[in-house]
Amino acid sequence: MAQRVIEQNKYYDVIVDDDYKLLIYKWKEAVLELLEEEYKEGFLQAAKFVEDYKPRYVIHDSSTQVYPITPDLQNWISEEISPRFEKAGVKRIAYVMPQDFLSKMALEQLVMKLLSIKPGLKRIFVPDMDQAMKWILKKEKK
Repeated sequence: MAQRVIEQNKYYDVIVDDDYKLLIYKWKEAVLELLEEEYKEGFLQAAKFVEDYKPRYVIHDSSTQVYPITPDLQNWISEEISPRFEKAGVKRIAYVMPQDFLSKMALEQLVMKLLSIKPGLKRIFVPDMDQAMKWILKKEKK
């Protein structure tokens, strides 16, 4: 795979793979230091990368994330961010789950909310990057 890092900072890395039309958004542990508005800015950046690079697939890697996604933040993500991913042409999103129980529960709640609002975009929870890549790269049924 021809992966290249397009953004790297203390809180997340963004990697693009042009061969597979894939964008990987990897949160880091330092995200816990962010205020909610700064965390939202990370999601706005993710949406901008998706709009700019037009990936078909996204891996949202939260495996090291320990950030409390409140119900208000869940609503904001479902109303402000998710539609931008769909409009940009994303077909599948794999969520690599955090190890922290509360963070995992919050992310599951968010994705379940997104599924109930926008069932067309395929989403899956996976325990690690290997499972995410396998699911992302498997052939889609026509």
